[in-house]
Amino acid sequence: MALTYQEVEAACSVLEQQGTKLSTRNVREYIGSGSLTTISRYLQKRREQNKLPVQQDRTAVPLFLAIKRVFLVSRYKNKLIITDDPIL
Repeated sequence: MALTYQEVEAACSVLEQQGTKLSTRNVREYIGSGSLTTISRYLQKRREQNKLPVQQDRTAVPLFLAIKRVFLVSRYKNKLIITDDPIL
Protein backbone atom coordinates (compact mmCIF):
# COMPACT_ATOMS: atom_id res chain seq x y z
CA MET A 1 0.00 0.00 0.00
CA ALA A 2 1.36 3.43 -0.99
CA LEU A 3 2.09 6.05 1.61
CA THR A 4 -0.35 8.97 1.52
CA TYR A 5 0.09 12.65 2.26
CA GLN A 6 -2.52 12.35 5.02
CA GLU A 7 -0.41 9.72 6.81
CA VAL A 8 2.64 11.95 6.68
CA GLU A 9 0.59 14.95 7.83
CA ALA A 10 -0.77 12.99 10.80
CA ALA A 11 2.71 11.77 11.72
CA CYS A 12 4.05 15.34 11.54
CA SER A 13 1.31 16.57 13.86
CA VAL A 14 2.15 13.93 16.47
CA LEU A 15 5.91 14.50 16.16
CA GLU A 16 5.47 18.26 16.52
CA GLN A 17 3.38 17.76 19.66
CA GLN A 18 6.15 15.56 21.06
CA GLY A 19 8.73 18.23 20.23
CA THR A 20 10.52 15.93 17.77
CA LYS A 21 12.31 17.43 14.77
CA LEU A 22 10.46 16.88 11.51
CA SER A 23 12.88 14.95 9.34
CA THR A 24 12.30 12.29 6.72
CA ARG A 25 13.89 9.65 8.96
CA ASN A 26 11.86 10.61 12.03
CA VAL A 27 8.61 10.57 10.07
CA ARG A 28 9.49 7.20 8.50
CA GLU A 29 10.40 5.77 11.90
CA TYR A 30 7.08 6.95 13.32
CA ILE A 31 5.01 5.59 10.41
CA GLY A 32 7.03 2.39 10.15
CA SER A 33 7.30 2.32 6.36
CA GLY A 34 7.52 4.46 3.26
CA SER A 35 10.09 5.71 0.83
CA LEU A 36 12.36 8.48 2.12
CA THR A 37 11.90 10.19 -1.26
CA THR A 38 8.11 10.15 -0.95
CA ILE A 39 8.22 11.35 2.66
CA SER A 40 10.63 14.12 1.67
CA ARG A 41 8.28 15.24 -1.12
CA TYR A 42 5.34 15.29 1.28
CA LEU A 43 7.32 17.22 3.90
CA GLN A 44 8.27 19.80 1.26
CA LYS A 45 4.63 20.07 0.18
CA ARG A 46 3.59 20.51 3.82
CA ARG A 47 6.17 23.27 4.34
CA GLU A 48 4.96 25.08 1.24
CA GLN A 49 1.30 24.76 2.23
CA ASN A 50 1.94 25.92 5.78
CA LYS A 51 4.56 28.43 4.66
CA LEU A 52 6.83 27.35 7.49
CA PRO A 53 9.74 29.76 7.85
CA VAL A 54 13.26 28.47 7.45
CA GLN A 55 14.96 28.50 10.81
CA GLN A 56 17.89 30.88 10.94
CA ASP A 57 20.59 30.98 13.53
CA ARG A 58 20.39 34.55 14.77
CA THR A 59 22.97 34.03 17.51
CA ALA A 60 25.93 33.38 15.20
CA VAL A 61 26.86 37.01 14.46
CA PRO A 62 26.48 38.39 18.03
CA LEU A 63 28.41 35.40 19.36
CA PHE A 64 31.19 35.97 16.83
CA LEU A 65 31.41 39.65 17.77
CA ALA A 66 31.54 38.82 21.49
CA ILE A 67 34.34 36.32 20.94
CA LYS A 68 36.20 38.80 18.75
CA ARG A 69 35.93 41.45 21.43
CA VAL A 70 37.20 39.14 24.19
CA PHE A 71 40.10 38.09 21.97
CA LEU A 72 41.04 41.67 21.06
CA VAL A 73 40.77 42.92 24.65
CA SER A 74 42.92 40.03 25.82
CA ARG A 75 45.57 40.75 23.20
CA TYR A 76 45.47 44.48 23.99
CA LYS A 77 45.82 43.94 27.73
CA ASN A 78 48.77 41.63 27.14
CA LYS A 79 50.28 44.39 24.97
CA LEU A 80 50.60 42.08 22.05
CA ILE A 81 48.92 44.60 19.78
CA ILE A 82 47.45 48.04 19.89
CA THR A 83 44.30 48.27 17.89
CA ASP A 84 41.91 50.94 16.66
CA ASP A 85 39.13 48.38 16.31
CA PRO A 86 35.80 50.19 16.87
CA ILE A 87 34.40 47.16 18.63
CA LEU A 88 36.53 47.89 21.69
